[in-house]
Amino acid sequence: MKRTTPISDSRGNPETADNVVPLFFDGDDTALVAAICSGNRRAMRALVDRYGRYIERLVAHLMGLDPHLYDFVQEVFVRAIRDMGRLKQPDRLKPWLRSIAVFTVRTELRRRQRWSFFGFRDPDELPDVAGPSADLEGQEALRRVDGLLARMPAEERLILCLRLFENMEQLQIATELAISLATVKRRLTKATSRFMTLAAEDPLLRDRVVSGGRNEQ
Repeated sequence: MKRTTPISDSRGNPETADNVVPLFFDGDDTALVAAICSGNRRAMRALVDRYGRYIERLVAHLMGLDPHLYDFVQEVFVRAIRDMGRLKQPDRLKPWLRSIAVFTVRTELRRRQRWSFFGFRDPDELPDVAGPSADLEGQEALRRVDGLLARMPAEERLILCLRLFENMEQLQIATELAISLATVKRRLTKATSRFMTLAAEDPLLRDRVVSGGRNEQ
């Protein structure tokens, strides 16, 4: 049956079945950005549906699987929706979200360091954010990797995660973190060495991580 009872969109304008209000938003990123900027609430939800898992996993790696992980993920999307009008290249939505996530995490880690709140957390107490298709051994390996990352200095972990999990080039990382390329190279070398030393002590990670890391340039 055709619905004729009007409802209102996020701007208070009447909507009916006649002007086609879809349950889900299926436009590309450019259309998604435009819709969010116009106040379309379905587009806002679609942003989270489309990139929620990606941001969740990224924040988990950068934070070292923090008990407040989902609070920070939510903060990333709140900031993104609030500042969406500043995005000049809508087709670059994903890397823009990544930048917001990195900024959010980095700010929090620095705050914790200043107040001596940041430290190692037992991975057994942390949430599992492995993808649903991952095998159990792969999920366990990921959990252990994040446990090792949580033991590393924040700046080293940020750089290593962007290199390993985001496959970013060193110059990209320098731009993302607003630091020099020389600093990225120095910290990446230290971070890689530190991580490989820790991973070599774990039988599950020794073959999965250490052998691959030795080929990392």
